Amino acid sequence: MNFARLNHILIPERAEKRMALRHAKGGFIVRGALRIYSAFTPLGLFVLLLWLVITPLSFSLHITMYYVVWSLVSGALVASLIIRPWVRSRGVSLRVSHPQRVRVGEEMHFHIALHNSGPEPVHALELEPPFLPWDGVLTQSPTHVDVLPVDAHRTVVARLRFRARGQHSIMPFVAAPLAPLGLTRGRQVASAISSFTVVPGFPEVLGLDMPLYPRHQPGGIALASRAGEALELMGVRPYQPGDRIRDLHPPTWGRTGVPHVRHYQQEYYLRTAVLLDVFTRRGRVSERRFEASVSLAAGCVAALLQGDALVDLLLCCEQMPPVTIGRRTGTLDTALDTLACVQGSPEVSMDAVQDYLAPLLPRLSSLVLVALEDDDATRELQQWIAAQGVMCRTLSVGQGGQTSGAPVQWVPLQAVERFAQVRL
Repeated sequence: MNFARLNHILIPERAEKRMALRHAKGGFIVRGALRIYSAFTPLGLFVLLLWLVITPLSFSLHITMYYVVWSLVSGALVASLIIRPWVRSRGVSLRVSHPQRVRVGEEMHFHIALHNSGPEPVHALELEPPFLPWDGVLTQSPTHVDVLPVDAHRTVVARLRFRARGQHSIMPFVAAPLAPLGLTRGRQVASAISSFTVVPGFPEVLGLDMPLYPRHQPGGIALASRAGEALELMGVRPYQPGDRIRDLHPPTWGRTGVPHVRHYQQEYYLRTAVLLDVFTRRGRVSERRFEASVSLAAGCVAALLQGDALVDLLLCCEQMPPVTIGRRTGTLDTALDTLACVQGSPEVSMDAVQDYLAPLLPRLSSLVLVALEDDDATRELQQWIAAQGVMCRTLSVGQGGQTSGAPVQWVPLQAVERFAQVRL
């Protein structure tokens, strides 16, 4: 069990929901508490804690030093809070740019651009990182800006790392000028919510040699490149903007008076697939092993894309249609975005799996099955796929003591988790 997820029992995991909680009915208590908390700097929070500790001691009638210290601390806090409303950052805008995807465990750079369009320079501008989800770690805090002159631009960098794949959104970055004494901040300027995808990392899979031969593709494949394969002339059709000039058919144009072009259809492709088993067998598969299986599936897709074949990513879910990549139909990022959102599902009947795969298998030359377990269901599925005339190679993530062999080939768990080379 991942106890870090317990952070989000009361606090929503998505930034959008946390922002909505602030503005919900009854959220004035949350907004008030956050407003007080955000008004103080880390030094100010320490002094406030010190004030709370000294307050009961200050009632002592025998040791006046406690009362003197309490008076000094109280005066500093009150003075900082009185000055705070006059410390403003007029005209300062804040914008955050970041990549749309990052792999698990890799550092993600957030570029924070500051611009001062106000009438006067802003001094001692302090940047605060956002509240992070349970899997986020701040590896480099944004640096503070001493002076931001009028019409000036400054860019600072923050670095974060995330260890869980999926759709992520984080709270806004905040900039605010420091008030005198350094205990409080002035009025804040916030950025927009940052949304991005954390995709799974994957090992370098070597030796994944699958037999490939052209298979008939009924209806053709949209957007696939035509390099290296023959075309079949289907007929002619009226010219449409964007058609190639060299495909014009002069006889039909002359006979009808309307420009016509030759219409081709490419029906045969080299095509393979990676099928990820997402059924967790009622909790018998650990989260660690499931995540490693997702990474292994990503590595298999990346290895198969080195060739000239189309690659289908299959997930055996009615809500998740096949993802076809390669030959200009899509890129590895398309598959990684899909795998980033994969969740484990309860076990379903073999009939449902066969109904999902039946219309897809006639188009495939071979298939890689990434299984969660070496059980009867996996072996039955492998035999059924082979009976459809599709060569099936089954891989499964296991502990280091397990050995490779038919019909399931085990891949070391530690190698997959380290994203190291895996030779099959």
